[in-house]
Amino acid sequence: MRRENTGDNHAIVEFDARYKIRGKAHRLCEVSSFERIDGCWYYVDGAFPLK
Repeated sequence: MRRENTGDNHAIVEFDARYKIRGKAHRLCEVSSFERIDGCWYYVDGAFPLK
């Protein structure tokens, strides 16, 4: 997991989510952008890194 402030009101979070569907393991990796508005953080968008 990676967290990075890219400005006073902008940040990036990279995470891996692991889950199972019908016993089969899956993995989701995303780099998400957030923006702070009036003191609250909001999800802006996400991208799937090539790994």
